[in-house]
Amino acid sequence: MFCVWSSNPRHMVIKLRNALASFAGGYGLLACYLGFASAIAQVVMIREILSVFRGNEFIIGIIFSSWFFGIYLGARLSGRADRDVMISRVRRSLILLPCMLAVSVYAVHAMPAVISVIPGSFYSFSQEMFFSFVYTVPVSFLVGYVFPPLVTVLSVTEAETSGGTVYFIESLGSFMGGMAFSFVFVDMVNPLGMACILLGLVLIITYYGNRIMVSAVLALLVMAPFTGILEKSIMAGIWSINHTGKLVSHERSQYQILAAESHEEQVSFYGDGIHLYTLPDRYDARAVYHLIMACNRQGGGRVLLFGSGPGSVLYNLVKSGFDEVYYCETDARLWRMTSPYTRRFYPGLLEAGNLRIITGDVKNFLSQSDVQFDCIVNLHSMPENILLNRYFTREFYAQCREHLRAGGVMIAAVQGFSNYLSAELREFIVSIYKSFSMEFPRVMVTSGEEMFMMGSEHPSFPSSGSELIGRYQSRIGHIRDYPLEEEVIRGFNPLELSMLFEKTQLEYLDEAVRSSIADIQVNSDNRPRGYWNHIILSSFQEESLLYGILKDFFYIPLLVLVFTMLALADIRFRRSPRVFREGLIMYLVGFVSISTVMLLILLYQNHNGTVYYRMSLISALFMLGLTLGSYVSNRARSMRPVYVFPFMVASLVMVYVFFRVRWNVLFWIVLVFFAFLSGTVFPLLYRFSTGDYSLRASVLDSMDHFGSIAGSLVIVLFLLPFAGITGTIVVEALLLFLAMA
Repeated sequence: MFCVWSSNPRHMVIKLRNALASFAGGYGLLACYLGFASAIAQVVMIREILSVFRGNEFIIGIIFSSWFFGIYLGARLSGRADRDVMISRVRRSLILLPCMLAVSVYAVHAMPAVISVIPGSFYSFSQEMFFSFVYTVPVSFLVGYVFPPLVTVLSVTEAETSGGTVYFIESLGSFMGGMAFSFVFVDMVNPLGMACILLGLVLIITYYGNRIMVSAVLALLVMAPFTGILEKSIMAGIWSINHTGKLVSHERSQYQILAAESHEEQVSFYGDGIHLYTLPDRYDARAVYHLIMACNRQGGGRVLLFGSGPGSVLYNLVKSGFDEVYYCETDARLWRMTSPYTRRFYPGLLEAGNLRIITGDVKNFLSQSDVQFDCIVNLHSMPENILLNRYFTREFYAQCREHLRAGGVMIAAVQGFSNYLSAELREFIVSIYKSFSMEFPRVMVTSGEEMFMMGSEHPSFPSSGSELIGRYQSRIGHIRDYPLEEEVIRGFNPLELSMLFEKTQLEYLDEAVRSSIADIQVNSDNRPRGYWNHIILSSFQEESLLYGILKDFFYIPLLVLVFTMLALADIRFRRSPRVFREGLIMYLVGFVSISTVMLLILLYQNHNGTVYYRMSLISALFMLGLTLGSYVSNRARSMRPVYVFPFMVASLVMVYVFFRVRWNVLFWIVLVFFAFLSGTVFPLLYRFSTGDYSLRASVLDSMDHFGSIAGSLVIVLFLLPFAGITGTIVVEALLLFLAMA
């Protein structure tokens, strides 16, 4: 279509424009743009919402569900109309899409101006769920609202393959959008600039011959480079609403949105709106530093520290005679942001010869390294998401134990208690303690709102706090010879550590552990109970309306089942039995597709660390699989839907193999293969169904996304916490057998 040739350049341009007009007039470019814009909009919405709300899989599941609900609602309400009305609907909706994206994104960031929250803390679960829905649905609604009209318009020439054609072209556009975001836009363009680019593209496609629109596009392109300055001004204004300090830095890394706030003589750092640490932090480091030194009875050696900032704990460990001090910071850009302040507050630290900086995931580092340590210190205290839950599992504690020298010690922080130990808090603490104690035969625990678990395999490891303090008392003179900060060493007496071993609290905890440990599930990679128990605990402490639903977990699948039956009843009583069966099959495929993709993402994260910066690439490759699947099935006349399901079950077996063997290449193979199979179902059902083209597209598209809504919720709120990864795969296979039946 685009391969035109002419000896006259003017004729060549005319022919090229005519070819473009032919493709645009056939609405192929608009279908491609729909996929391109929706892929980028989805990733941007997830990224920006998580920068304000808590970035755990619970909220990710809510965002996905809200996104698919908007598409479902748009497809459901996109009724039949005259062809001209449908064409106008498509154009207006696609022009409105980038505008709505910009409004929703910055409305999320303006939340503190509407509902105040303590800086560095979370909104309640109820608020986060509600506003995730409110900000996401208007954007995704436009995506679903456009799909049936595009199918109807193309049905004039494509007939029974029109649905598969639009599905194929939209999937191709989504692949292009995901790739463009992954390799071009992710580090270069902010959401405002992205909205300008998307708006310019749709104006070119829709009004390519209109001079006024050409001028508007040029204006948008001129504005795009300056959106960064405008955004920083917007963010600084929003920041000042509920923060006492001044925003001195705001940037996006591959992992999170970073911010640095200056207040008096301190600088605080935030990741996705959550307080990470403050520099300097000399007074907060005193007890932690001396606990580490007390446990490291041999003196010197090698220590690994992670979960804290590059502050006083790190500085004083470097000054304490260790041969090597390893410090891990996952986000390289965060490390670059903090380095100038570290040099200001802790002169000479970054130039110390015994300091080793790891800019990557600590679990990945340990899996690829054979370095042995005398002490491993994990200062992450809460598994707020499944990414952090990886540092609280039995598998991770076993990995750390394997990297300890003979007599080595691991110290791991965990949220503790100061008074009443509620059932929710007890289950949270005990599930993690159980994971830790199953790997270390010698375990000691401190008291307080932040507890420390200390474990070793060596039989001489102290059995009580008093024994640990007594040993440290005999070595404190040597430690005072180190050039430590005054706030850490001045007037220190080892008896200060007695505050970490409050007798009545430890006896109370010991009784709680002994009475409940047999009934509480261990926290593991396969079944992330620590993460789930933390959600239950947070909703309980917030007195959230969700607590009752989350605590009695059977309500979740029950609610999903009720709404599913209502959606299916809507089709059954308004449409034919055949349309009902097709809608049910599409629902099951949508459920399994999204739950499998989320499962793959979690498995990849378990193996490699932070995965959010790869979300757009994963989305792109998934859409590539959908593109290939829809293209093949739209042209394979002898292919039937029932042939696809056994291969989908086989792909689930491959997912289980990836879970066990941890071969990264297999992840990408399974992702594309499973997407290819998923992409064949819609065109096949559409081609073999009968009736109105718009109606068929509306039913199949809406039920596909309704299944995705259910899958997004059920996998994070029910299947993973209670069935584990293995059980989730089994449930998905059973649903595919049901679809095949």
